[in-house]
Amino acid sequence: MPAGEGPAAVRMGGRGRLQAGSRNSRWMGGILIVVLPLRDGIPNVYARVDARPAPGSASGSGAGAPRRTPCAGRRRRPQRQEPPISPGTPIDMAYTPFLVERWMSAHEQRARFNLGESGVQPLRLGELLALAEAAGRTGARRELDELVLTYDETPGTLELRRRVAALYGIEPEEVLITQGAIEANYLLFRALVEPGDAVVSMFPAYQQLYSAAAMAGAEVRLWRLRPEDGFVPDLRALERLLDRRVRLIVINTPHNPTGTVLDEAALRTILAWAEDIDALVLCDEAYHGIVHGGGTVPPAARTLSPRAVSVSTLSKTMGLAGLRIGWLAATRPIVERCWGYRDYVTISVSRLSDALACLALDLRPQLLERARAIVARNLAQIEVWMERHAGDFEWVAPRGGIVCFPRLRRTADSEAFCRGLMEQEGVLLVPGSAFEMPDRVRIGMGEDPGVVASGLERVSRYLAGKG
Repeated sequence: MPAGEGPAAVRMGGRGRLQAGSRNSRWMGGILIVVLPLRDGIPNVYARVDARPAPGSASGSGAGAPRRTPCAGRRRRPQRQEPPISPGTPIDMAYTPFLVERWMSAHEQRARFNLGESGVQPLRLGELLALAEAAGRTGARRELDELVLTYDETPGTLELRRRVAALYGIEPEEVLITQGAIEANYLLFRALVEPGDAVVSMFPAYQQLYSAAAMAGAEVRLWRLRPEDGFVPDLRALERLLDRRVRLIVINTPHNPTGTVLDEAALRTILAWAEDIDALVLCDEAYHGIVHGGGTVPPAARTLSPRAVSVSTLSKTMGLAGLRIGWLAATRPIVERCWGYRDYVTISVSRLSDALACLALDLRPQLLERARAIVARNLAQIEVWMERHAGDFEWVAPRGGIVCFPRLRRTADSEAFCRGLMEQEGVLLVPGSAFEMPDRVRIGMGEDPGVVASGLERVSRYLAGKG
């Protein structure tokens, strides 16, 4: 249809493509979708919330039942309550509470000893700039003083994307800079998954890696890492979950929360199976570069195949969570599609964060070495502590990353255990119920070793008090 010629409706086709329809408006789940005349060949889509409920929805008792709109009356704001860790009743059919984030939001700012954190001890800005000056970047402070605080380039500056691309041997156009790895993952689920697809995800896992797929309407198949196997991934169990309905295989290595690691051979096997069924592999590599005991660091998935999407961040291993910088490395069509969805949410990252991220990636060897040293010291003292408390904990030593996931021997209620520990000793752990394994706790190994030592002493005191 020529530009400007009459109204045309659109509908979402395969993989979200817009296709012409025969009407200029329709109801979708209580939303009135109106497609206005084409402008420059592009349908203008307008949507608004209406009081009319969708047929068969739970908004009312039957057809035509009224539905409360956001402006329909006021209610007194309830007193703030601590968010529950258990899922409870979802707000709606598409939403599942993010249990780890609810727990951390409720407790991390009050903890005296934060052993629940999943990243390495954060740097101060002055420390980062001092490292830069020691490395010969004497003009770094002046460059920041002169930085214009405007919008950043929406995919990230070319300077930053070049640095990220160099990690994978790809072009800057194959990188999208995001607000942490969490935005990169969310954009990928939004851009690549549609109702009816199947997604295979490791479990337990950072909840986003399977809940976001379910929220996108996918059938989620869990690739379970079993404690009795030492959380070592069973590739044959994964193979049994695969068929041609699978759109995305989601992996995380080094793994949060268990600390298991997929080696290069396992990565190549998974990528070959993805090729066989025409699927993609999303590899969350937030802990890439930290492998314990002299183990070999496997290659990033994106370096092995164009079917892989590598997602990473400056938050976990670089100690720069406050910059909120992450990225995805993928083929150009995937990057461009994610970029399009990103226009609707955050638009870009902070210009200041982009500049500091460039500086951090120039210092990546030094920052990774710092992280490895901190984690190695903490892992050593946690190993000794676990031996002392063998009657209280059963644990599998992590092979990589910054967290471990021991089992509580004396109780299966990790949430009650962690609440009591926080209230009595000011020590924050993450209950395994946040990972749907309620007899475990997650312990972070990235804090200052003195803080970890003091925190473990207080856990010992808490255990002694419980008899």
